[in-house]
Amino acid sequence: MARYPFIKRGGAFYPRSREAEEAMRMVRDGREVMLTFHTARNPGQHRLLFSMLNFVLEHSDMFDNKDTALVALKIATGLVDTYVDEKGRCFFIPRSIAFESLPQDEFAAFFERAIHVIADRWMPAGTTPEDVRGELMAMIEPPQAEGRAA
Repeated sequence: MARYPFIKRGGAFYPRSREAEEAMRMVRDGREVMLTFHTARNPGQHRLLFSMLNFVLEHSDMFDNKDTALVALKIATGLVDTYVDEKGRCFFIPRSIAFESLPQDEFAAFFERAIHVIADRWMPAGTTPEDVRGELMAMIEPPQAEGRAA
């Protein structure tokens, strides 16, 4: 099934790409179609997650690389499917955070849980989620310019 980006304005949807325009032209006027809605993900928040993983690697020696830290974060936040084998052993299978796999509202909730896990489990004692959030914002915000001499 093909997917195309649209934007809603008022009571109508408008194509956001050449491919979306072509797909709309293929449907004759008056024809009924079925639409599936999936809100777009916030790419900035997705990038911030990987900045947060870099932050973890810089401030903790628990993980060797970002991939391992991401898997551990998914497990710690519950972003997993569980599998119980025939011997009763339970396994966690980390779910995907790919744009097409996890809607923005679920990703935002995962991201918020991740901040708490990092602060509570992987940072020095006394680190708060607000401390982690502040460090992340400092990583992405440009430094403030010093006052200029007149």
